[in-house]
Amino acid sequence: MRKLISLPLYALVLSLASPSGMALTLTAPDVYDVFRSILERGGNVNALGLTRVDAKFLVDALWDMVAEDQSGVRTAEALKRWEAIDASAFEAPERVRMLLLGLKLQAEESQLGKVRNLVQTSLSGVLDRRTLVIVFNHAQALRDGGLAAEIAEVELRNSEFLESYKTIIGARTHEASFEEPASIIQDSKSGGIVVFVACRPDRSRPCLLTIRQKNSKFLKTGARAFHLPALAYSRLKLPFHHENGETPAGVYFIDGVMPLADKQLEFGRNRRLILNFADEAAVKKILPERELQKNWWQESLLARTLGRSNLRVHGTGIQNTDRASSHPFLVPSVGCLKLREGSYDTRNYDDQRILLDALMRAQGLPVRPTNETQIRATLVIFHVSGEGAVTLDEIEPMLNL
Repeated sequence: MRKLISLPLYALVLSLASPSGMALTLTAPDVYDVFRSILERGGNVNALGLTRVDAKFLVDALWDMVAEDQSGVRTAEALKRWEAIDASAFEAPERVRMLLLGLKLQAEESQLGKVRNLVQTSLSGVLDRRTLVIVFNHAQALRDGGLAAEIAEVELRNSEFLESYKTIIGARTHEASFEEPASIIQDSKSGGIVVFVACRPDRSRPCLLTIRQKNSKFLKTGARAFHLPALAYSRLKLPFHHENGETPAGVYFIDGVMPLADKQLEFGRNRRLILNFADEAAVKKILPERELQKNWWQESLLARTLGRSNLRVHGTGIQNTDRASSHPFLVPSVGCLKLREGSYDTRNYDDQRILLDALMRAQGLPVRPTNETQIRATLVIFHVSGEGAVTLDEIEPMLNL
């Protein structure tokens, strides 16, 4: 989850950023949401005095504002926000992202040059892995932006990590699915509850979700295993290792739900499940050795290194009205798993409600809204080769359902 902003910092942000007459009524809101609100309302933030974490959230907010403006109608506004941010207050990863934003927004060379000089200085030193992932993700854009020599030097100095990066992002083309997912969980903090999500390498096709209970038996609906379709596809058509990309394969923990079912157009009428990346140490306790020799699970670790966060499982108030869609009744997100919701023809879907209730049943909890906060599970996203939507028939023998 995002770090909550402290009241003193919140006051500082408002004093630095609020245009005359702008009022934000939340008392201790989420950092990202504060910055996003300020930027969307025409305010500026100069970034001086922010912590490293909060600086990331500020750049996240501007990055998303630009990424979601596919038509470019807000480019001029976003450019003004970009120009007001002093990139010298940032460390290497945010400096690189600020340069990438400036290039995309076609900032004036006088402004770009200042940020480029900061990035050149940063790239000349020892770089952490997050910065390296950002650089590798956008290497061509940075070369085109005047840093060809610097990028070549970074790749040379970090060749071992670059090869690892390439292996992970290319894993799907190497048939990186596993044969016996029912046996992969050896231990977890989730009491043995495991949500398996089988996806195609082509994430525009619906995945299939099912639940293994703590007694190692799968939750049933009638005579067959409980299952729901889900979508792990990015509406920006970005891969898993980019901000706002599709949901990475790998291991996660479900840690309850968000406090409110707010922003219902985007997230649906029910509370969304919180997904947190399992770190490498946790993954190595959960997966057996034969799976650790593969690369499918490292997608989530690479995304975690990049700094992706706030992944959820939720419904949506938006409808997919494209009858020819590769994912009928399902709507893409920017990294979350999305379930069906709303009325289509004569049928009404409320799959997030069904999933929340099923998880409570699997844990032996009384099915009521007050117990949603107690939901805990391990969630494993893996790949299944083939075409079209993943079906229960094809994963039954894999999971011994």
